Amino acid sequence: MYDFDYKIVKLIQRYFADDLTPGEEQELREWLAGSHRHQEIFDAIRQGENLEDRERVWKQTNKQQALNHFEKKIGYQRRVIVRRLVKYAAVVMIPLLAVLSWQWLNDEEKVLHEAPVAIQPGRMQATLTLEDGAGIPLNRVGDEGFSISQSGARIRNTMNGIVYTDTINTSGITSFNRLKTPRGGEYNVTLSDGTKVYLNAASDLKYPVVFDKDCREVYLSGEAYFEVAKDSKRPFYVVIDAVKIEVYGTSFNVNTHYNNQVQTVLISGKIGIKGKESGLHEVAPSELVEFTSDGKFIRQEKVNVLPYIAWRDGQFIFENESLEQIMSTLSLWYDVDVFYASEKLKAHKFTGHMKKYENINTILDAISKIMEVNFIIKDKTITVMK
Repeated sequence: MYDFDYKIVKLIQRYFADDLTPGEEQELREWLAGSHRHQEIFDAIRQGENLEDRERVWKQTNKQQALNHFEKKIGYQRRVIVRRLVKYAAVVMIPLLAVLSWQWLNDEEKVLHEAPVAIQPGRMQATLTLEDGAGIPLNRVGDEGFSISQSGARIRNTMNGIVYTDTINTSGITSFNRLKTPRGGEYNVTLSDGTKVYLNAASDLKYPVVFDKDCREVYLSGEAYFEVAKDSKRPFYVVIDAVKIEVYGTSFNVNTHYNNQVQTVLISGKIGIKGKESGLHEVAPSELVEFTSDGKFIRQEKVNVLPYIAWRDGQFIFENESLEQIMSTLSLWYDVDVFYASEKLKAHKFTGHMKKYENINTILDAISKIMEVNFIIKDKTITVMK
């Protein structure tokens, strides 16, 4: 499917008329660099050996029908363009559009069968992978949830997620399970010691089916909120790449999605964090600590914890957050891809509070009104434009 919108059509038309401003030329270059498909379309138009023939075809077509087919082909949805990019006018019906519509009108059957892909907020879904490699798809269920035995532990799927029985491993053999959420998914697990882990979208938690008598250690990729059960004899460790967190009974959030860093925010209790290339950093409640993924210390400071844990309570709270990071968060939760017409748009800042399970159009509309940017939704792709 071609990634066209009316603004790009106008830019290409003005390019061939040698009428682009320096800013418009840069915008066109950025659009071309954004996808190999964009460059292919542009090259095909530039070749234009039979442009005159196609213009003659255009003059013989029904203009409104061509416009309708053009909109369908590019996935144009009036209700999801937060701000109109251009007004409907005769200038849109240009020879360039004639070339494109001539191609698409000759593929009418395919166009008529295309339908927009609905973008839904995330939901409770994950995959539980057992020690033997068997994968079990999960979603929130009631009393009909499965129940299995493994390594002396009992595992049940409930309305509150996966629950393991409270057992201590005395065999000396440790079996590991993995809980993995996709983009657009979340899930909870209660580990065998009573520790509760809330796993956000696109995250992976590896953990022992039963902890041994000396240590409790889990491995995380993505984002999770931990409520660690107190056990003075068995410290709890969370390992993320080259970073290790030591806990004794604490609530905290860990996120590796943020700028490819390890970001930890302590809610209550006390933790210590050690990177591969740094000593132990003790963390107090309401403090944030960041490391690079290879274990280098970045910063430690007091913060308002609410924006970091709001996702667990069904909210998005953005405080002076860049548009790039906001759209990264939304892309994981709504399982969409995001593209920018200009790199400069990524640095725009936004502050807002909205519901996590809200229709994505409502969220984008709120951002658009404040930041003066436009969002175009085509299937499961969001394009951000000025």
